[in-house]
Amino acid sequence: MVRQPMITKLLATAIVKIQSPTATIRARLLVDIGSETTFVLEEVINRLQLIRKRSVVQVYEIGGKTSILSKVYAHILESLTTTLPSFNTKPDWPHLKHLTLADPEYFIPRSIDIVLGADVYGKIIRPDIIKGAPSMPIAQLTIFGWLIIGPANSTNNVNTVTFHTTTQMMEEDLHELLTKFWVQEEVPKTLDCRYTLEELWCEEFYKATYSRDSTGMYTVRIPIKLLINNLGNSYNKAHQCLISLFKRLSRDDNYHEHYGNFMNEYIELEHLTKVNPVSSNTPHYYLRHHGVFKPDSATTKLRVVFNGSSLTTSGY
Repeated sequence: MVRQPMITKLLATAIVKIQSPTATIRARLLVDIGSETTFVLEEVINRLQLIRKRSVVQVYEIGGKTSILSKVYAHILESLTTTLPSFNTKPDWPHLKHLTLADPEYFIPRSIDIVLGADVYGKIIRPDIIKGAPSMPIAQLTIFGWLIIGPANSTNNVNTVTFHTTTQMMEEDLHELLTKFWVQEEVPKTLDCRYTLEELWCEEFYKATYSRDSTGMYTVRIPIKLLINNLGNSYNKAHQCLISLFKRLSRDDNYHEHYGNFMNEYIELEHLTKVNPVSSNTPHYYLRHHGVFKPDSATTKLRVVFNGSSLTTSGY
């Protein structure tokens, strides 16, 4: 046990709704970019009746609206961190008022059900940040709402904090863990014993088609599993989709403006170029697209979706 003076801090927490085919629950999660992976309480898995698989990863010294984050792979533990925050505070920070918080009661000590690690941090974070004075926490926008993170000094807070840590590890366990690590990281002596015939073909395809530009970026052609001539006609579906899109653009000037800006940006970035009419004898695919428009969004108001899974007349 160690006691030392310490500046009190708030860690990023959020209240989320989790759905499975059999149940829906509310859970409190901690966003921890210092964790290399995501962890979830066994109780949460049981309540959602989710299928689990045994993991060979060993973990040591771990402390006590519908989201677009649809799938997360997590390790299951019987317990996670202690209650957070580790102190009682009464927040009064003007720069955080009127925000839609991911955890409206972030200042009340409560238990944590899920720890989101660095493996999913990039999927939930948004670029917006609101700052106050250096001694105040910041607000970071995510898909769950605004997270509150940082110093939380207050005259009501105590200036000491207690840490407890216990580690027990047998020498045999350490030897086994290191052995597994070196076996996993060992470079294969031959490819034939590691890859299927299809995987070997992909390896050779990469070697034959990759290139590197002046900036150091690698480029490789996309391998096609079947003969390109198997691709059927996709024009009619794409044309009907385009007609529907034009009708909506004509009804909504705001939508029209954002869609035009998006297309111009793609042209400037050379993500698309204008082509001449394509011969029916040349295999090609018309890529359907539409926009998901949210005028009230604080960040991206229009998100264009490309439907590359739309089937052609041949069923591909």
